[in-house]
Amino acid sequence: MFNVYFFQPNTTMKKTVGQLQQNFKLSDLKVLFERLFPSPPNGKLEDYRFIVNGIDLNIQNESEFNKNKHLIINGSTLYPLQRCVGGSDVDMVTLKNIVRNELPSEVGKILKVMAQCAAHGETTLCVALCCYKYCAGCFIRSFEASKFKLECLGCKKAINYMEFFKSPDFIQTLDCLDQISTLPKHIDYQVCSCGSPMVNETMYAKQQCMQCKRIFCFFCNNEWLDGQMKNEKYTCRKDCSYEIMTTQDSVPLAANPSLQVPNKRVCPNCFKDGGYGNCCKYNQCPNCEHWFCYMCLKSQTECSKTSNYSTKCTDVVKQTYDTFPRLIKL
Repeated sequence: MFNVYFFQPNTTMKKTVGQLQQNFKLSDLKVLFERLFPSPPNGKLEDYRFIVNGIDLNIQNESEFNKNKHLIINGSTLYPLQRCVGGSDVDMVTLKNIVRNELPSEVGKILKVMAQCAAHGETTLCVALCCYKYCAGCFIRSFEASKFKLECLGCKKAINYMEFFKSPDFIQTLDCLDQISTLPKHIDYQVCSCGSPMVNETMYAKQQCMQCKRIFCFFCNNEWLDGQMKNEKYTCRKDCSYEIMTTQDSVPLAANPSLQVPNKRVCPNCFKDGGYGNCCKYNQCPNCEHWFCYMCLKSQTECSKTSNYSTKCTDVVKQTYDTFPRLIKL
């Protein structure tokens, strides 16, 4: 037997633990889920999609489920998402607040040495993070500024939470925050204003939340307005988010006005949009700080192997709704 965790249906803030046999089947997962979350009010297993490590488990097809079943191991967390079968971001504020509130006490559990703090230069008790040492206050501020990522400022090595923090529960909270933070970049993922996460199986705009019965546009998350919105794939046609992100104008490249570049782009790394910086064709994403070319969308490092900051590398690559990743593969 091993432990698996479920975020409770229609919330991303509470978890429930259950147990599965090592050689479990899809039917065992169904029995466990419906025992932990009786219907009503939660609905049946078939009313949800399940995500683990960012991968769709596809419980509607047992052979497909078996291909990814190996991802469910001891300590795994499963995310039930409402299935939207009619024709924004997860609310991570609470999870981040949990981390912020627990962080000072967790840092207090880490072994400290007398050293010069890399941030303010004074000699005091410090925690060692790879090449550098920080006092507790400076580490906490740095960790929050890095969006709770452990990375050495010297060698840029990514550090596993388990190598640094001591409490298993705190480490699991950080791991869950990492996993949840990858979901909003998917075009078929949304969270209703009531807090219920869901996945869109048809990609039509007009959807209804199974939990609160609210009718809304799946893509911009606004209340549905009959007569003003259109039930189309990917957009409601009323200042809708993904339509705005994939609609661009051309402007002269400041470093070479004979070339035209889009006035804004969706970052190919984090899929947030940003505006042209009015300089060369290489721009840095304001969200994830990824540098990429506004013409070919390759990273600056890759593009600069055959081109430079002011010359044409290729025709401008168009961004469409297919630019965005999906939880459910077509």
